[in-house]
Amino acid sequence: MTLKTRILKFLRIEREDSEMDKSPEIDYMCKIVKHRGKKVGESIAVDDGQLLIKNKKEILSVPLDSISAVSDDIILDKFNKAKAKKMGQQWRTERRDEMKYDKNGMLIQ
Repeated sequence: MTLKTRILKFLRIEREDSEMDKSPEIDYMCKIVKHRGKKVGESIAVDDGQLLIKNKKEILSVPLDSISAVSDDIILDKFNKAKAKKMGQQWRTERRDEMKYDKNGMLIQ
């Protein structure tokens, strides 16, 4: 019996599998991503069949099909790095909600 099941049983909460249990994306979140034994970055999101990876310089967007293994780390198979950079930048500009402030620190809408 898992710890989660024990806690739910203790709290007397009946449940089916929750959405989080069904979602494969949860297995990809906040993990080190490696390609050919080298660290590429850290996974930050899954969006529209793409794994988003943050490294020091940029955000990469890699198709989920490029993942060969998932454990403590995510291991990538072949992927097009130039396309990953382009798609990552596109995701960042489209999905990013940026807050803007005036010189007094007040939020501008």
